Formats: sequence, structure tokens, C-alpha cells
Amino acid sequence: LKDLRFSWADGGRAPEPPEAFRKLAEAL
Repeated sequence: LKDLRFSWADGGRAPEPPEAFRKLAEAL
């Protein structure tokens, strides 16, 4: 999940992904 978070930050977005994205990541 850390890699996904870094990729999200590199995309110019907030360090923490949206709630929906976080829930989806936890489900994986």
C-alpha cells in the first residue's frame, strides 16, 4: 500500500488517497 500512496503523491495529489480509494486498498 505504501507504493500506491507514493504513486498517488507523485501524481500531484494529496499524500493520503480519498476514503473510497483507501477502503478499496484495504479490501485487497
